[in-house]
Amino acid sequence: MNYKEYIPSVELSNFIDKFWIASEIENGFSQRILPEACTNFVFLLNENEGTSNVLGVNTKFSQFKPSRNDYYVGVSFQPGILGILTKEDFSQFQDSHIPIAELFPEFNNVYIEQLNEQNSDFKRVDFVKSSLQKMLLPKITETRLLSTSVANFIKADHVNAVENIAKQHHISIRQLQRKFKSEVGTSMKVFSRIIRFNKAVERIKKSKNESLLSISLDLGFYDHSHLTNEIKHFSGVHPSQLR
Repeated sequence: MNYKEYIPSVELSNFIDKFWIASEIENGFSQRILPEACTNFVFLLNENEGTSNVLGVNTKFSQFKPSRNDYYVGVSFQPGILGILTKEDFSQFQDSHIPIAELFPEFNNVYIEQLNEQNSDFKRVDFVKSSLQKMLLPKITETRLLSTSVANFIKADHVNAVENIAKQHHISIRQLQRKFKSEVGTSMKVFSRIIRFNKAVERIKKSKNESLLSISLDLGFYDHSHLTNEIKHFSGVHPSQLR
């Protein structure tokens, strides 16, 4: 499989983490998909038809088994963006998906046909980017990105800042937690666990000679066993199998 990522423009970087394309899929291809603390648009294009789905926050590992010649265009959003746009409770989409057009009617079958007509990876990404600029920029301001700000603090290991954020916005911790879960699509606790899990997986893959104990203590796990249990819970494999 050929997988490419595209960095969003500066004006979209507060809303979008990356664009991505998966293509040239071979017969029998299969890949384990690990949990990810973000929501995605996924457009599946092929010769006969196309489909599109919003993927909620993924808290479970799964096995990705696409068909030969499937072509995927994806958008990974910053935490909370789609929840802010739709005012839907995005926690209902955790570990599930829904057709994009049910939440955003402009991304209908006609749109998918037009996307399919673009004749290169770059043009397809640019087509989607232009659509999202029109959808996102007029509707979302910095003042509405409260949940996204909280998510960024959690990613940066500044969990204690959450209480200060609540005070600054004159809301209780409980209210902020409910808002976060509704907009981001999962609880702060689960979000934090997934972020730490992703960091651990990255360290394990890159630091072949570093002990699991060292990684666990550095990332805030209680001990080696805690790290191992979290890795097995979210990935289905032992940490040693990630190396």
